[in-house]
Amino acid sequence: MVGERVLFVVLLGPLAFVWGLVLMRQKRHSGGIRVLGGAMTLIGTAVMGSLAWLITTFLSSNHSKGRVLRLRGRTRVARRALGEGWADDAVPDVSGLTPWQRTVLGEVWMYSAGLEHASVPAFSKLSLKLSALGAPSALLEDCHLAALDEVRHARRCFALARAYSGVRWTAGAIPELGQGSAQPSPTGTGDDWSRLVRGSLLDG
Repeated sequence: MVGERVLFVVLLGPLAFVWGLVLMRQKRHSGGIRVLGGAMTLIGTAVMGSLAWLITTFLSSNHSKGRVLRLRGRTRVARRALGEGWADDAVPDVSGLTPWQRTVLGEVWMYSAGLEHASVPAFSKLSLKLSALGAPSALLEDCHLAALDEVRHARRCFALARAYSGVRWTAGAIPELGQGSAQPSPTGTGDDWSRLVRGSLLDG
């Protein structure tokens, strides 16, 4: 039922657009029919434009968990590494899983672990921006508490990834963090705050 509704919405735009063009070209009909055709053409165009926007938004988003780490306009996560340091004591029961299922689950949790881990420096960057703009202490405190939450989330995700895959995964380096970037201007202007709010809504 849901699939049929989605198909109807997808086809509605092109059908309304084409049928509207047909009605607009009917010279033997009254002007009201041609006006209806123009309205249908506009509706079809709006529907197709909305679908294109939704598809573009879906494909351009990374469906991440936590705050996204953006460096020079691109999202970044840590390299994969082997070792200790980023896992808690979570041990799920894997006895009833096939090797293929364990591999898939390990990759899923490893993907989540990378995103959660990257959120930690993302909140650190946010803290620097807030400090540069003269933010109150409550905002900075909440920012650092959120970073600590992401540390716990990342540890749990790495632990699950290790348990399912059987590989001692941990977080590696994020070399891009050491390449330097321009720091925000400490002027505290409205534009600076607006950019920060927009970024927080997008990434958070």
